[in-house]
Amino acid sequence: MISALQRWVTAHPDAPFIRTPYRTITVEDFYYSVVNRAQFLTSTGFTSGSRLAVYSPNPLDTAELFFVCQSAGLAVVPLPYGVPAPELKKLLEIVISDGIFCQFQDRALFEKTNVQILSLEEQSPGPASCQTQDFQCASSPEDVCVILLTSGSSGKPKAVELSIDNFIASFDGWNSLLHFTKSDHYLSCLPLNHVGGLSVVTRAVLGGFPITLMAKFQKDQVSDFLSSGDITLVSLVPAMLHTLINGRDKNPFHPNLRAIVMGGSAMPSGLEDQCLKLKLPIVKSYGMTETCSGVTGFYLNDSPDKRRSSGKPFAGVNIIVDNDQIIIQGKQMMKGYLNQSEAKGQFKTQDRGHLDEDGYLFIEGRSDDVIISGGENIMLSEIESVVNQHPWITESVALGLPDVRWREKLVVVFTMNESVTHPENIQKDELSKELSRHCRKYLPGYKIPKQFILVKSITKTELGKVDRERLKGICFDEDNLPLGGTFS
Repeated sequence: MISALQRWVTAHPDAPFIRTPYRTITVEDFYYSVVNRAQFLTSTGFTSGSRLAVYSPNPLDTAELFFVCQSAGLAVVPLPYGVPAPELKKLLEIVISDGIFCQFQDRALFEKTNVQILSLEEQSPGPASCQTQDFQCASSPEDVCVILLTSGSSGKPKAVELSIDNFIASFDGWNSLLHFTKSDHYLSCLPLNHVGGLSVVTRAVLGGFPITLMAKFQKDQVSDFLSSGDITLVSLVPAMLHTLINGRDKNPFHPNLRAIVMGGSAMPSGLEDQCLKLKLPIVKSYGMTETCSGVTGFYLNDSPDKRRSSGKPFAGVNIIVDNDQIIIQGKQMMKGYLNQSEAKGQFKTQDRGHLDEDGYLFIEGRSDDVIISGGENIMLSEIESVVNQHPWITESVALGLPDVRWREKLVVVFTMNESVTHPENIQKDELSKELSRHCRKYLPGYKIPKQFILVKSITKTELGKVDRERLKGICFDEDNLPLGGTFS
């Protein structure tokens, strides 16, 4: 990847690369900042193979250090900014780093760790003292360049090792669908500690086009960017898109926007309907950290009859379905999980699905989507689909909680839509009976939830995935339940 950056800076040093709210950074500015910081790291004793964590509210720091570590032969570990200290400690225990880059204001968070703390302000990038041809990269394409922590929405986060080759293969796959050009301009509003955000930076370098880099998603600012005509590509999660188009009856985006890449979680059917009505250039995709971003995709408007699918495999990707389990093969598969055996170009997902006769992939749920309650198998996604059909329900999540009698007790956490006025005034028995009655129209008795829990909002991760572990904590802490708590 450094070689692609070197070629770009040699051919077009003044080309704009990263636009931030404060300034526009050229390819040359960025490259020499990377060179300076790489020289600083090697002078402080870090050797090839070391791990360097970065904890910063500024995504530009993460973007630079991603390339800096490649230059110095290190692996960078981007940490989510602003998480509670106990959670941060857990993440550091999973990925034991040799050093941590952070701002002065955050040094106290890491003072009790046994790693070297490096202040971003102390080693601020400046004019470089070397020329492009004098610089030698210490990394090879097959080396691990980044370790990303999965969201851990259904358990302990996993540390995924990705190589330079993985990102190059991922770019090639996306390029087979999106056909990047040097006239493109990608809006990045996803966090760079996730592959969906970091991949925008790598696509820009490999494709030779600029990006606008945001520290976080801000509805009004993103809306302005997407209606300006400057942006041609953007990656979003469903919750972000819903926020941007909520209440719109016309396309709110400029015609120059040619692809809205959706990831993070499945698109609700109602949102799909709205996008088709507005003729938005939605690209549905399927992928994960372990696959270095998406491995399938398609333009929703081009194949509305396949709207429930996740598209066809990208060039270079092979998908096998074995007993409903989705297995993915290709060069973009991760090197492996930290301290475990290598994946060797293949990843057995926890997702269930099938390929239709046209080669489109349909996701049907996860292997861990099934609980055993009273000796019966219950698919949680099926329960959610039924509950969501009730006109009072905005969103629901089905969970299996440990239970002496049932082994696992089926519980549904849900939110009510705005059409229901003063939901707190609805009698608990009335709501419970109404939802149970609704479920009995479509489900056998053993699949009827034992409890319904009303909340103001469904707890989610940064990328909009349901945080099932935290929701289970809510279920066990009934004293803190909002809006009246448990209905059973």
